[in-house]
Amino acid sequence: MNKRESRAGFRPRETQFEWDALDRLVRVSLPDGARWRYGYDAFGRRVSKVREGQVPSAQAVARVSYRWDGDQLSGQTQYRVDGSVARAVQWVYEPGSFRPLAQVEEQAGQTRLHYIVADLTGTARELCSETGEVHWRGEQGLWGAYREDKRPIPLRRYLGDAANEEVYCELRYQGQVYDAETGLYYNRHRYYDPELGQYISADPIGLAGGLRPQGYVPNPMEWVDPLGLVGCPVKKYEVSTYNDLKNRSVSGDELDIHHAMQKHPAGQVVPGYDPKTAPSIAIPKVEHQEIPTMKGPYTGSARDLLAKDIKDLREYTNAPASSIKELIKLNKEMFPDAFKKLPRK
Repeated sequence: MNKRESRAGFRPRETQFEWDALDRLVRVSLPDGARWRYGYDAFGRRVSKVREGQVPSAQAVARVSYRWDGDQLSGQTQYRVDGSVARAVQWVYEPGSFRPLAQVEEQAGQTRLHYIVADLTGTARELCSETGEVHWRGEQGLWGAYREDKRPIPLRRYLGDAANEEVYCELRYQGQVYDAETGLYYNRHRYYDPELGQYISADPIGLAGGLRPQGYVPNPMEWVDPLGLVGCPVKKYEVSTYNDLKNRSVSGDELDIHHAMQKHPAGQVVPGYDPKTAPSIAIPKVEHQEIPTMKGPYTGSARDLLAKDIKDLREYTNAPASSIKELIKLNKEMFPDAFKKLPRK
């Protein structure tokens, strides 16, 4: 696929994109002659990008490696031509979410911690030092395009904007990271073009992702798509895994994600139980506060535990019967051994 940009008075600029048989972007050829090759692991996560051919200077970045925690991008390291580290970054997120909290950066032998200020959809807007000074600010448009700041440095300092040009944050919408060479945002399963407001390839899950196969989300002020698959906000009493609900929850929806079965006792009696991927339900915060929290040792069965959680949901929330039925089904499908009926004696 080719992208052709035309500007009055200039020659057209053309960028070439190459995909492999698994529909992964593997090579980009830029108008200036530079070429980048992208590498992926067995799970389809991008783990490297390498600049091919001649590198402009010894200090230029020639390779970038990425670190992952499941589907969450936890960090990246940039390497120079000679193999030395130019910059290493680690990102810290809200537990069970793609909302960034902090950025730890190592560069030139120094380690710097910055706290990330995010908006209501979890998009990084500012990097603040430990003393509260703003060291980076992202001026982002409606569909993710960052506006170039033309204000002079002295004025930016006066207004409290980023004075240190070396400090910046590559995170964009939840689950996205900025690629400087193309201007695209890598979004786990696809690449997002902020100038177009859509992905550059069709949704891997087909029409399950919506009627617009290359569309992002209907409203980026309320919806997010951290995996590059399908974007939709969490609905009240929706049932799914904890991570799925948490990642799609946005500030202001007044919903809490409740484990059912509750995670503390479930971890004691259900083999292989992981609270990040366990069955959960989105319920209003005011209702969630009423549900008693189970603490201490639990010696009962998984069947008894689920029955108690269902009883609590019926007593303390307005969860409809359809959601409760779906929750029971999901638990039995995910943990068949724990709910296996014992033979009668």
